[in-house]
Amino acid sequence: MKYLCVRHQHLLREEVDVAGRLWQSAMDQGGQLCRAGEWCRARSYCGLAFEIVVLRLRVEHAAGGSPHFATEHLTDAARLLGDCLCRLEQFDEAQEVLRYAHDYLVAETQRCHLTYDAKRVHLRLIEEFLKRSTSVLRLCGRSAQAETLLLMSNKLTSQMRRECLH
Repeated sequence: MKYLCVRHQHLLREEVDVAGRLWQSAMDQGGQLCRAGEWCRARSYCGLAFEIVVLRLRVEHAAGGSPHFATEHLTDAARLLGDCLCRLEQFDEAQEVLRYAHDYLVAETQRCHLTYDAKRVHLRLIEEFLKRSTSVLRLCGRSAQAETLLLMSNKLTSQMRRECLH
């Protein structure tokens, strides 16, 4: 995926406030276009929002400070873009977006800094994105791959529940 040019990537790495405003604007515009059924136009805005949040989360994680962008930014953008891409029958790209969100949530949940309640929320989100991901695989005729993913992820989430919540 490539929705941002190099110049804008650099700007958004440096300016968290600009990134926040642009993310919100892209989410608003993408959501409006999705509700209007203008999927091709919506894809650009939804993709932009997703790419902004991925970029900012990487920058903030590398800096080690408190994040301005939160998990909710990622999950909101991934839901919107994933749904848009499915409407456009771009299942491979939708799968990529949903798996990124799922994998990010898994990694965040395994970090020690989350509270018990935050871990419970993350585990619910992991399950949501797993369901979305397997649904996309089934839509594009990859049921066997969906079942394998489901089995592997169920083992992982069960293990995570035991470790994180008990």
